[in-house]
Amino acid sequence: MNHVETLPKIKSMLQHKNDLVRSEAQYGLTKFAGFEGLYFLDNLQEQLTDWQQLKLLDAITILPNIDEVDKIISNWLKSPNQSVKILTMKLIRKFQLLQMHDLVADNLHDSDEKVVEETIKTLVRIEDDSTSKLLIEQYETCNEKFQIQILKALEKISNPENNTFLETQAKENPSFSVKKASVRALNNCCSKTNLQKLAHQSNSPELKQIINQIIQEN
Repeated sequence: MNHVETLPKIKSMLQHKNDLVRSEAQYGLTKFAGFEGLYFLDNLQEQLTDWQQLKLLDAITILPNIDEVDKIISNWLKSPNQSVKILTMKLIRKFQLLQMHDLVADNLHDSDEKVVEETIKTLVRIEDDSTSKLLIEQYETCNEKFQIQILKALEKISNPENNTFLETQAKENPSFSVKKASVRALNNCCSKTNLQKLAHQSNSPELKQIINQIIQEN
């Protein structure tokens, strides 16, 4: 069927009372129109499921080379709809939109845990010189779950400038899981000799055990 005839029919289904029909209309519009087909995200009230997000992402193969793209994506990052923010971050990761780094980082302080999780994942993929500092600052305000996620992010970033912070967490944090995540991150940032030195200097049998285990794994 001709796109000119098809698109209006699909658009008319975006407000359909049936959830499945609306979902298929969203996907169909994006499949036909590409990035421009995502305009329905501007005012979306309902939450997109993970499956819907996956289908929409799969339908976007390229981004148009127009100035408005950054503005549109920026607005979605500020959406009151949690799933729109999350889909936008996945889009940023897919296309490595490095210029979105600071706007993504603003969501580190979001009240929704899923948004914060996606924010950390996205910052790792589009990291710049400020990423580690932002994550470490956020670390101090986090519960253990997010502390471990940030430590895993620092492991991937693998910046030797984070070593002092990681060593402090390994030595002083009372949580076994945090200690282990800290040592794993250190293992990516420093030499085996430095890890062995940390184990030798430590009075903690637990930390020695963690370090020796991670050294043996590698």
